[in-house]
Amino acid sequence: MVITAFRISNKTESDKVTVIELFTSQGCSSCPSADRLLSQVADNKNVIALSFHVSYWNYLGWKDPYSREEFTKRQRNYGNQFNLQSIYTPQMVVNGSKEFVGSDKSKLNSSLLTIDEQIPIKIGEINQTDGALTFNYTIAGEVEGLVLNIALVERHVKNYVPRGENAGKTLAHDNVVRYFDTVTAKKNGLLNIKIPEFTSNERLVILYLQDAQLKVEGATKVSF
Repeated sequence: MVITAFRISNKTESDKVTVIELFTSQGCSSCPSADRLLSQVADNKNVIALSFHVSYWNYLGWKDPYSREEFTKRQRNYGNQFNLQSIYTPQMVVNGSKEFVGSDKSKLNSSLLTIDEQIPIKIGEINQTDGALTFNYTIAGEVEGLVLNIALVERHVKNYVPRGENAGKTLAHDNVVRYFDTVTAKKNGLLNIKIPEFTSNERLVILYLQDAQLKVEGATKVSF
């Protein structure tokens, strides 16, 4: 049995942050520009960036290795919330309340200027045991009617795409979601998460709260 404890030295209590969810695909020729735009802001301490790779481009000859049907379902939920006729890539969703074409730098920049007060979330010591992460969290605010999203992301990935609209290109992505789950938010909780297969040691745990209208009410991120 291997047990590794990660003591969190950086601040884990939420400041005002912006949560950016990019819905993208390696099968989409217009997505690399949006991927690069997300990468430009992903290291900002006041930004929590997530790259969700959807599944509906996989039929064009290349199956995106980071795609999940559940990410497509998540994007459809946003499509319903925003009253969109159809979902599309690349799409950015900011704090669950704004959406726009994921390569639109001006809209992203304007979205980063206004951030509402948020509910602080604190992550305790993270322990890694036999392929699983275990940690406590504390939410310093009212949680009734809120859900807690848990994401494990891989900071940097890169791979060659032999087929599809991006055939012959080597694509790079930051903050790729490799694990995602949603649970009812509690003031205090204990999470045990099976670690997916990562290709690097640069990884993040991300927690963020959403209300029934999908508005983000608080978020935090830590490395593990």
